[in-house]
Amino acid sequence: MGNEEMRAGKTVNICFFIRVTFSGKKIVAHVVMKNCYNLWSLVVSEYIKLRG
Repeated sequence: MGNEEMRAGKTVNICFFIRVTFSGKKIVAHVVMKNCYNLWSLVVSEYIKLRG
């Protein structure tokens, strides 16, 4: 369980870093954050499935 949480945390950190880095380029940031949101939703739904 710990590994999954760590991976999810890393994903969020990377997404946040990308958002900050590209904050000046709004279109790029929007696309990146949309993808990160989809990825995060997937991680959360998998986590809920694992928890049962």
